[in-house]
Order: sequence, then structure tokens, then C-alpha cells
Amino acid sequence: MPSESSRPGPLVLEPLIHPKEKIYFAICIVVSLVVYIGLALTILNGGPIAGTLITYLIFGIVAFFVVHGLHIGHVRGNGVRVSSRQFPELNATAEQHSRRLGLDETPAIFVLQSGGVLNAFATRFLGRNFVILNSDVLALATQKGEKAVSFVLGHELGHVHAST
Repeated sequence: MPSESSRPGPLVLEPLIHPKEKIYFAICIVVSLVVYIGLALTILNGGPIAGTLITYLIFGIVAFFVVHGLHIGHVRGNGVRVSSRQFPELNATAEQHSRRLGLDETPAIFVLQSGGVLNAFATRFLGRNFVILNSDVLALATQKGEKAVSFVLGHELGHVHAST
């Protein structure tokens, strides 16, 4: 077992980020602000479309929240939560990657039976991070070896890191 002094420190990810990413992000913010200001002015002017916009805005926000919440509920109800008792090797790898990425805590990780879908994803709901690994992608990665499993898990934890 490696000693504390021989363990690698947190990763420096800045060199891996595209140099123009901040410029593209700023462009997205400007475009979004133009759209939001346009919608706000339309609503504030009280034209005939204002009521419809408000209704669709409220409906869209509520629908997104409910659908996302139902999906997380489905994952929590039908998935297997990775822990020291369930998938202990995967849990150890997740904790190691989380430390290397400098995450405050390891996100809740679930393995979900997927019926042949090869996918894994990270999401956030009500301030909590989740990583969902479909069972078939985990099985395929396991067949390829420990490094493949580590890559899939590290990739999803990278999304969590990028969103914090």
C-alpha cells in the first residue's frame, strides 16, 4: 500500500481545457441574456403574447423539475447504489478519482440495468451530484479490464468536477 507521501496530489486540469472555452462560454451567456431580456421585455410590455409566454415558462420549469425528479427517483428505486458493500472495487476507484479531482465528496453512484444501452452519465438534482452507470457499459468495461472501468468512472466524475 502506498504511503501518504507517495500518493499523487490533486490533478491540475487547466492544461486540458480548450483555450477558447471561456470565450465560447461568454458568447453563450451573451446570447442567453439577449434572449432572456427579449422575453422579459415582451412580458413587461403586456402584449397579447405575454400571458402565453408566462404560462409556457412556468409549465416548462415545473415539467423539467418533475421529470428530472422522477428520473432520479427511478434510478434510486431501481438501481444499485455503489458503496463499500455493493461494488466495493468500483467504490474505491470512485473515491480515489474524487480525491484526485479535488471533489469535496464522492457523488452518489448507481448501477442501473439498461437493457443493452451502453451509456453512463452524470447529473445534478437539488444540489446533489449523481453518476449513473448502465449495467451493460459497466459489464463491457469490466471485460476490458480495470483501466477501462477506471476510465468510464473517471470520465463521469470529470463531468461532475467541470460543473462545480
